[in-house]
Amino acid sequence: MLRILSILVVLFGGAAVGLRSAELALDRNVSGDLVRAGAWEMRVSESLVSADPYAQAERARSGVIPLASGEGFTLTARHDSQGRRLNGRCAYSVSGATPAARFWSLTLFDEGGHLVANAAQRQGFTSTELSRDAKGGFAINVGSQVMPGDWLPAPPAGFVLLLRLYDTPIGTGVSVTPEQVPAITRLACA
Repeated sequence: MLRILSILVVLFGGAAVGLRSAELALDRNVSGDLVRAGAWEMRVSESLVSADPYAQAERARSGVIPLASGEGFTLTARHDSQGRRLNGRCAYSVSGATPAARFWSLTLFDEGGHLVANAAQRQGFTSTELSRDAKGGFAINVGSQVMPGDWLPAPPAGFVLLLRLYDTPIGTGVSVTPEQVPAITRLACA
């Protein structure tokens, strides 16, 4: 009986250590294909069939279906421009520039990667439906409380923003700079 118990402890202990080490490797960008621009990040090999095993594992773990390399790419934000985790108890403004693209969309997901159900029935905005100022700029307000202007309702907990760029001349995303992406500014917290 002691022998069986020892074998089970070794098997389950080894599995737990192995799974945790794989999770840490993915979280720490071992593949080196993660590019950051301001609050946004993207995987360079997101749509490549020849991506290394770590990049493929991260793609599988996220559950996000990547755009094909000729279609565009996706930028993800889990933090504001100051590096603080996005939180539904705070209000944010997403504003500024976007990289050159024929069309783009900004969508809000919960931390589990699901669209957030809300009374406004709004989970995102596209580049064609935003209010713009005289210079062509935009500002999307994000928060759990109703806000004036273009507003995305956030869940009371954490959330993730996805900026998808379609038909863009930027092929790999390596050249994306913080000045080319929208800033995510925390306005206030409840």
